[in-house]
Amino acid sequence: MSSDLLIAHSGWIRINPKAALSLDVAAFEEAHDIHRDIPGRELTDRQAQTLEAAVALYRGDLIEAWYQDWCVYERDRLQLVNLAMMEQLMSHCEARQRYSLGVAYGQRILRYDPARECTHRNLMRLYCQAGDRTTALHQYQRCASAMAKQFNVPPSRETIALYDQVRGDRLGPDPDIAGGGSELLLGLQASLDHIQASLTALQRQVQQHLGPASRMQEAG
Repeated sequence: MSSDLLIAHSGWIRINPKAALSLDVAAFEEAHDIHRDIPGRELTDRQAQTLEAAVALYRGDLIEAWYQDWCVYERDRLQLVNLAMMEQLMSHCEARQRYSLGVAYGQRILRYDPARECTHRNLMRLYCQAGDRTTALHQYQRCASAMAKQFNVPPSRETIALYDQVRGDRLGPDPDIAGGGSELLLGLQASLDHIQASLTALQRQVQQHLGPASRMQEAG
């Protein structure tokens, strides 16, 4: 019957594809597939709520006690999906000035991946924009310690540059967000240049048209 969850025969058993059931993994992956190409700062509040509901479904790694190759692969893949969605939500929180929630997502990410450098940078920005520069500077030290412990390398130039900005109290807007404003200004400037060029061409045409008439008036 289509209502049975399992279909069993001698030698095999499988889930009935016609059974009425829902899978948290399927809902989790669907949310990621729909929103994965949207930068966090561009998420609408409704889209962010969908991602929040999806990451809430992730209550632990997939079948942690199993070490078959297929399971290890799926476990790592789903964990990366979870981290990516929380990174999106961090950026959304920064854009909406929901700093405490953004910090909470960042801390959750680092519990899975303590040396995730981009998350350390996002946390530094969130702390600083929330007015807590001291904790932002401490976050850099945590990042440097994790990078040294796990990879024996220092933080990247981008992270060091952000640290210098925070230390010098010179932190500006998110370059990704600011970049959108710069593109808008460049577009406006290009439009103004085009209008100016059109006006100049029109002025020349008017002068050429009025030139003979002016000479006729002078001769008269």
